[in-house]
Amino acid sequence: RTYAIAAEEFNEREVGGKSNNLRRLLGQLPKWIGLPRSAAVPFGVLEKVLAEDRNREIQERCQNLAGELDRLPEGKREARLAELRRVLLGLWAPPELRTSLESVMTHSGLPRPEPWEDAWQCLKQVWASKWNLRATLSRMAGGIPHDDLLMAVLIQEVIEADYSFVIHTVDPATGNRDEVYAEVVLGLG
Repeated sequence: RTYAIAAEEFNEREVGGKSNNLRRLLGQLPKWIGLPRSAAVPFGVLEKVLAEDRNREIQERCQNLAGELDRLPEGKREARLAELRRVLLGLWAPPELRTSLESVMTHSGLPRPEPWEDAWQCLKQVWASKWNLRATLSRMAGGIPHDDLLMAVLIQEVIEADYSFVIHTVDPATGNRDEVYAEVVLGLG
């Protein structure tokens, strides 16, 4: 498994829906519509990083904490989830991850993340969001094992804009897949 991929390499096995929708738009929009340059850290990289010898203790601690979640009373879950997120922030970055990510970002026309420690912290925070209360309760309600959720991380440039928008292909209020819901705001929102 590679540590980073460019937008033209995005596919359903490697990244999520937003990333794949961006790939589909490559070369399809008029020049006046800015499509942000993108790169991604694909599904499975967190698990690969956790499997590194230097992260083995963190991996074991996370497995133990996650294994207890389903047995905990509701009132104790938030503290356990906060601990899980905190433990993940202690991950060590394999040098190949940084090299791969910087190479892909340069190839994609994105600036290298500087300082690296800040970028690494942001990446870990995205991975740690797997253990926020809403995501965890949704998995539990759907009967989805925690280990079945793999996270990819989309990295995009910020485009200065007069208007920004989000288009939901499923109406978030009703869940209706036959409705498109769009939010438009002035500036960057």
